[in-house]
Amino acid sequence: MIHVAAGFGHSEVVALIVSECAKNNVWFDVTVKDSHGRTALALAETMGHGRVVRVLTGVLQVNSDKGTVKGTTGGGTTTEGIAEVSETTPNNRTAPRDVLQTLPTFMQQQIFAFFGYKDYTLAGRTCPYLKRLWQEAIQNHRIPGTLFVPGHCHTLNEAVGKVHGDDRLTTIVVGKGHHQTVGQYLEIDSAMNIVGDPEVVKSNLVVVGGILFKKGIRGNCHLQHLTLRQAKYSGVHGETSFTMEDVLVEHGNSYGVVAVGRRVVGRCTNVEVRQCRYSGVVAFDGASVTLIGAKTTVHHTCTGGRSDCYGLQVYGSSSSTIQLVSPLTKEHVAIDNGGGGNWGKHGGGALSQIKTIAAAPAV
Repeated sequence: MIHVAAGFGHSEVVALIVSECAKNNVWFDVTVKDSHGRTALALAETMGHGRVVRVLTGVLQVNSDKGTVKGTTGGGTTTEGIAEVSETTPNNRTAPRDVLQTLPTFMQQQIFAFFGYKDYTLAGRTCPYLKRLWQEAIQNHRIPGTLFVPGHCHTLNEAVGKVHGDDRLTTIVVGKGHHQTVGQYLEIDSAMNIVGDPEVVKSNLVVVGGILFKKGIRGNCHLQHLTLRQAKYSGVHGETSFTMEDVLVEHGNSYGVVAVGRRVVGRCTNVEVRQCRYSGVVAFDGASVTLIGAKTTVHHTCTGGRSDCYGLQVYGSSSSTIQLVSPLTKEHVAIDNGGGGNWGKHGGGALSQIKTIAAAPAV
């Protein structure tokens, strides 16, 4: 638990856990490591969370003064779960203890009030206890900073407007069903996450229409676990940088996924594009699209028959790029596309701008 709070910079949660350890005379072991071999202090330092670092450094100093640790963040044992402190067993051995579950219910609720949708999803992948709490929060529509459609809002357009107008809101969770957008696009004017309910299969989480990320947005725009269908124009049109994960784009009346403009980057992980009228994935006017993940595929696009459309296309500039992260190749990703074929260029540039790049080294 302490690693999750430290990693996301929730200094209030860290301070509360430390305080409760002190009140209950429980030794707070700052040397405990997570499954990646990192202490909470090291994680906070890496992520640049100064307040958390100051809290944990203070604990380290207190423990060092008491002679309980050697004053290093690198020692200690490894834990695979969320037990973050230790207590003495009858055999005088230290054993992991989950302080969170010893707290009163109202205090647990105070702690989880600091967590948002992303915190729950990331922690829930490795911790069944947090996953259960997260699932309950989803069912009760009680995740801070998050709107549910349906639930809090009747339509996606309504939810997008509310997130744009309130800095406390960051995420829209799309529930089961077909969600019709209004206008040529669902226009996004500020950074936000639009994600499908993870307890519902993607085929039942359908956004009918395209999504436009408008120019000049500060912060990232993210789509996850959704089906985008029957866009009036492009399925996703990014004039600012965006990320996508586990998204299907299909049956659009124009392009599938388009990134437009210099320094605009579209990062697509396990994204499928199919049966769009024109090109499937396009980097236009100096933009870059990065394709990642074994499930990434672009197939049966260019249904309009135009010879200047391709499965993968660089367009309009010698700096437009489509990068496939190894082991992906254009031959593996782009399959059975119509028009001019599986990959190509138009209006400047070269085929060499569609290329495989090495995966980043594991940290």
